[in-house]
Amino acid sequence: MSKEVEIEFKNLLTEQEYTRLMSHFQASENQCWVQENHYYDTSDMQLKERHSALRIRVLPQTAEMTLKTPYGSHLLESTEPLSKEAALNMIQKQKFIPLGDVAVKLAELAIKEETLMPITTLTTLRFEKQLADGLLVLDKSTYNEEVDFELELEVTDSTTGKRFFDSLLTQFSIPKRPTPNKIRRAFNSRK
Repeated sequence: MSKEVEIEFKNLLTEQEYTRLMSHFQASENQCWVQENHYYDTSDMQLKERHSALRIRVLPQTAEMTLKTPYGSHLLESTEPLSKEAALNMIQKQKFIPLGDVAVKLAELAIKEETLMPITTLTTLRFEKQLADGLLVLDKSTYNEEVDFELELEVTDSTTGKRFFDSLLTQFSIPKRPTPNKIRRAFNSRK
């Protein structure tokens, strides 16, 4: 289990900008991996109303469940590791079974396990590179017949991180774009 405050900066990219950044950071296909995010909420979207998000993330070898909740101007991530088998079982049965800190936080939000249901799925091809100023992430995400590209920078200090992120956008002539989080993009694209 883990809890951490997520400080990150994000910007949507065009495919051309994404390709340019992948080339600049010498990212190859074998340095990328696929992750699937399966998002859950109640039928009346109680988590969305509370600016929170619940997911099961399936990685190449493992899986995890994460609940993101507001924490000042950032998000608090409560994460519990899962075996890949347990995660796939929950996904297949469409039954979310909260564990540990995720279960505690859902109880604090008065969200009952039996009210949770799958909402949407988003698949991401991810590249990460640790830089002196933070973790650089380049994502190509597919959901509901949509594809988008995103630059993220995960940092421990918001002031230094913002300065570096802004300089990165300037260096590559990338305009700042509104960047809703992945669950919102996937949710809003549902037909």
